[in-house]
Amino acid sequence: MARRLELSKPTVSQTVELLVRQGVLQEVGRGRIPAGRAPRLLMFNARHVVVAGIDLGASNLRIALADLDGQIFVSRTLPTPQGEDLPERVTRATRALQGECLPGTRLAGVVIGTPGVVSGNRIRLAPNLPALERPGVLKRLREGFGCPLEVHNDV
Repeated sequence: MARRLELSKPTVSQTVELLVRQGVLQEVGRGRIPAGRAPRLLMFNARHVVVAGIDLGASNLRIALADLDGQIFVSRTLPTPQGEDLPERVTRATRALQGECLPGTRLAGVVIGTPGVVSGNRIRLAPNLPALERPGVLKRLREGFGCPLEVHNDV
């Protein structure tokens, strides 16, 4: 790895140790070589963080949280919240489900499908969910989740 990245072996070792301590990498065993110390076998820890997929429909709010391999930990279908506090209620519902995942996992990203069309910093053409069309909704969602957010039309 050091050769490929054109870094020193100590730099790579320190970085790998940091990633193991942070839970991004995990040891899965020991390798075998003809001579010398057996190398540690490491793999990416897909459960280090969770991601959320949200289908925000006119009548149903569907939320699924998964690991980075796409394995769903938890999913729920709830009535779609109505009113001006819709962004806060969606983020609260998602955070509540996050609490049902593995302890200590953080939310790394959220993707929302909506009946509206994202245009700049606004959602437009969502007559069944007028709260989505209000200015600042996307900003409030981003602030509520505190992680990267993508919003797309659900067509």
